[in-house]
Amino acid sequence: MNSSLFVVGAAALEAGSIAFYPGVMDNVTCNGVKPCALGQYLYTAGTLVICFALLWNIARLLRSGNVIPYPFIIALFSALVGAINFNYGANFLMPQYQTTYDQVKKGGVFFVVGGCCFMIHALAVCKAYLF
Repeated sequence: MNSSLFVVGAAALEAGSIAFYPGVMDNVTCNGVKPCALGQYLYTAGTLVICFALLWNIARLLRSGNVIPYPFIIALFSALVGAINFNYGANFLMPQYQTTYDQVKKGGVFFVVGGCCFMIHALAVCKAYLF
């Protein structure tokens, strides 16, 4: 089940990325709002699914009773913080919140912080498996 959640979350993020691309959703209307915020909605859904999958991983590791190596702890929590930041970033980029340049800038900052967290996650996973 856990791997299925990651696949569904990743698919939603991929579809959201395509919908974010300039010009893709410009002529689509969602509930009378144009342009449609489908990319933001997919990003929000995808990050929530990934957060749930990560929390499932954390709970499963804690219940195992085994000693959890630090790289795994760092990997799980950095991925969780990254997904939460992506969620906030997607919400700040909703059309109803894009009222000022600062709002859009805040959304971008959350994506940058989330990307840094995912880089930490990747490095921790490499450390856990390669070294």
